[in-house]
Amino acid sequence: MALIEAQKHDAELTRKAELAKLAHDLALNRLFKKDGRVMGIKRITRKREGRRDADVLIIRAQGKSAEISIDCRTFTEGYKLAINKLVELHGVELTTELTVMFNKAKAGVLNESNSIL
Repeated sequence: MALIEAQKHDAELTRKAELAKLAHDLALNRLFKKDGRVMGIKRITRKREGRRDADVLIIRAQGKSAEISIDCRTFTEGYKLAINKLVELHGVELTTELTVMFNKAKAGVLNESNSIL
């Protein structure tokens, strides 16, 4: 009897682990391109007439968007805020593995700069 209960419990744990891996893989596919770049974060320079140009990070996910200015903070601070907003919009938990991947992709966002009027 105990063996049957143990086997049922083991099967349930295996199923939960498989579901967790599936959810994790789905999060990776929604957040990162195949080459490792982040999807949904873009660095631009906003040209503003009569005012100083603004360096911002644009976040787009799930049909919503947000902007984070990196003029008044360091790029690293702005990038962390952008990551937090992106995972919030996707409804994904920020795991250690995702954080490592975001940090690897940071240089690509840092070097990307497009001007928008």
